[in-house]
Amino acid sequence: MGLVFRKQIPGKADINEIFSKRYLPRTKRVYEKFVESGGYHFGDLTAWYCGLDEKERRLWEKEIDGYYPADVQVELVRVIGAALLHKDENGYPVPIPITFIWNGKATDAPPTGIRTTFNASEQSYLVEVFGYPAPLGSSLFTRRLGKDPQEDAATYEE
Repeated sequence: MGLVFRKQIPGKADINEIFSKRYLPRTKRVYEKFVESGGYHFGDLTAWYCGLDEKERRLWEKEIDGYYPADVQVELVRVIGAALLHKDENGYPVPIPITFIWNGKATDAPPTGIRTTFNASEQSYLVEVFGYPAPLGSSLFTRRLGKDPQEDAATYEE
């Protein structure tokens, strides 16, 4: 997918904001509604958060399906579910944040994949995506306002 189309879909900032501590309660409620109404598909929360219209949603889904194989999407859905439905040691629901980073190619792993780390002391997940193109760095909201951060040019990989 070309850079012009990538400017119309969510970026790293959007994805990480959805799973930040600040948004977790709302994100969890929306996730549960997706699950109750037929299932959560990878990318649904981001589409919801960014208020994607039909055209933008189709571009977003094309981006996901074009770059992330089904098995990778399934694993990402599993991690998202584990974080949002996390329970503390007493069994109380306590969703925990996820941070996603795109590393390009990993030197200590297969050419493509994801690596998930649970940080027990900070109660958070880190998901490293390697070997797949990174979304643009800036938020879609910023780009909708007509701002075009320079760092996005450097984050476009293919």
